[in-house]
Amino acid sequence: YLNAWRIAAVKAALGDPARDGDTVLSLATDAGYNSLSVFNRAFKAAEGCTPTAFRAARQASPVASRLKAIDTPRLD
Repeated sequence: YLNAWRIAAVKAALGDPARDGDTVLSLATDAGYNSLSVFNRAFKAAEGCTPTAFRAARQASPVASRLKAIDTPRLD
């Protein structure tokens, strides 16, 4: 459960234009990961792509980002 929550938090941050300047490492550590490699493996297992590819896909398709955001659980 905790891993799913952390991945969801990073997915939301990766899709947030205000966080475009943040590195994947900073987003991962904000979510509670201590290792980028562990985070990358967990993210890829959950989402089927790397966090960098996920961010690039969202930036390339703003409409898809908004639609996907509907599926992303709110964490606040």
